[in-house]
Amino acid sequence: MKVRRLLIPAIAIVLTLLMAGVVSAASTVTSKTINTSTGECTKDAQGNPVLVGGGACGSATYGATGFTGHIYGSGTGSLSDYMCVHTPGGGQFLSFGTTYTFTVYDSNNGVIATTTETVNPGQDCTGDTNWVTAGSLANVNFDANGGVVAYSILITNPNVTSANAQSTFSSYNSIRNEVFGDAGHARAASVAPPGPPGDVPEAPAAILLVLTAGAVALAFVARRRLIGARRVA
Repeated sequence: MKVRRLLIPAIAIVLTLLMAGVVSAASTVTSKTINTSTGECTKDAQGNPVLVGGGACGSATYGATGFTGHIYGSGTGSLSDYMCVHTPGGGQFLSFGTTYTFTVYDSNNGVIATTTETVNPGQDCTGDTNWVTAGSLANVNFDANGGVVAYSILITNPNVTSANAQSTFSSYNSIRNEVFGDAGHARAASVAPPGPPGDVPEAPAAILLVLTAGAVALAFVARRRLIGARRVA
């Protein structure tokens, strides 16, 4: 009887610690970005697309590892990630594709974890349903990485590459990246689909103005020299 009385509190303590461990292990995602032709795109206070540091977001960039950006969160646990697309004149954003290679990286671009995801395509992305049916990442530790990890998401079915990304998404006017943790669900800003292969960030307007002014000045000097040469002749 005495042994049982001693065991019951001990078991209760162990169960409490185990439950606390489960809770602390959960991942919570808070926000995410996506890289575009003009830089890394996030959202402003009203939820509108804006570059990190200010400016207009361009079209999404799709490279050798697919779409890229950063995911912000806390805790340790699972992550699921996929794309949603919107058709001009259509209704809601819908999940796209059926298989992805989803990878997250630390600040030194070292791979933390990678997986092959299976996604249920053509599903409504406006709610909080996670359409990844298999292959979510496990044990991603946000806290050990300062609350942020980089990500890449490569669409393998259909087989989307940097060369065919523009044609693959040509029938859509907007795309959006979604991520789910054990708790929390974040959407990147909706942006234009990928542009031509090799799409590069646009030059800042100030630089373009300087280059334009320089070209005009050179043309003016060349014209004056040509007129002077004619007069001498």
